[in-house]
Amino acid sequence: MTTKEDEQTSASRSATVWIGGVHPDWDEGRIRELIAPPRGDAPAKVVGVTIRRKGWRDENGEWLGFALIRLSSEAAARDLIQNQTGKLDLRPHRWAQRRPEEAGDEIVDPLLPLLSGTDVATADHAVCDDEKDFTLEGMPALVEQFEPLTITQIRERLRSFGCGGTAEGEARAQAEGGRLQKKTYLVGLLCRIHGLLPRQFPRRISRTSGMPLPETVLNPLLDELRRTAWPRKKRNVDAREYLVLGVPASGAKAKPLGKHEHLWELSCSALNCASSSSDFIPTSIAVTRDFRGSPHVDAGDRTPQFVLSLGDFEGGGELCIESSPVEVVLVDTRGKLASVDGRFPHWVRDYRGERFSVVFYRVEGRLEPAMKAVGSVVR
Repeated sequence: MTTKEDEQTSASRSATVWIGGVHPDWDEGRIRELIAPPRGDAPAKVVGVTIRRKGWRDENGEWLGFALIRLSSEAAARDLIQNQTGKLDLRPHRWAQRRPEEAGDEIVDPLLPLLSGTDVATADHAVCDDEKDFTLEGMPALVEQFEPLTITQIRERLRSFGCGGTAEGEARAQAEGGRLQKKTYLVGLLCRIHGLLPRQFPRRISRTSGMPLPETVLNPLLDELRRTAWPRKKRNVDAREYLVLGVPASGAKAKPLGKHEHLWELSCSALNCASSSSDFIPTSIAVTRDFRGSPHVDAGDRTPQFVLSLGDFEGGGELCIESSPVEVVLVDTRGKLASVDGRFPHWVRDYRGERFSVVFYRVEGRLEPAMKAVGSVVR
């Protein structure tokens, strides 16, 4: 039976338009500008725009995302698509992950093997809620924490949890919404597992700290960071400022340090405080201001990396890294040097105040296998 809530959800989807090819520097204003009609025509009544930054890479290796444009009515959405004369990739947004009871006899809920003895009716409402925090204040929602995982990794995780077959559900999602919706379907299963069976499949939180650095090293570095002239941000992350020194990516030429040479030297002085980093020579240093959230993996890294954070912030700001499917480690890096492997999913817990981060990594040289998420740092 269709409920009033289901009808409202269906109507909301019908009044929503999907737009692909969203570049990292596009914001809501840019998207509104792109869909604006020719001068003299009435503009579309846009209720809101939701941008999903990370979707796929284009032929130049740049991450492109997509956005959902919510309009005042289904007719407004239809008119926007029909009247679009540009080269925008606009489509109806009608896909939504179906609840188990909606599948009928077509597909068996893959979670049934895990839910024996559980009130399966509750599974109907266990969805991946973007607003719900399953772990700790200031943490991204589970759907965001799982975003860096590949479809293959998600499948393997579901299989290791004892989940049933997902092939039929994947095929339907693929047919209705493409590869992105197939991943949404699989992520939804992961979220349901953690939401329904938190004791069996928790997201445990553990804590550790990096090695404290002397103020004689930290203070000059912080002063230099505050004086830094930041370039226009192009990275696909939630940060006020973002700067890469050295080699920007594997196979690329190192950028001249120029006016940032002193920043490189001060950063390396902090790195050299640890004897465990004596054999580590970074090809690159990423420097950020007010980086938060943004779950991702650094797939181009060749080795584990060293990280530290500085600034006047409180109420969070730890580097969070998934050490296993059931554990997330919060690493205190404020004024401390830590060793983590960026090839594991990681993000920054939300905080209040000003936070700078310095990340030392290698994109060239011998490849070290990713063995553990968090390493040790010795003075």
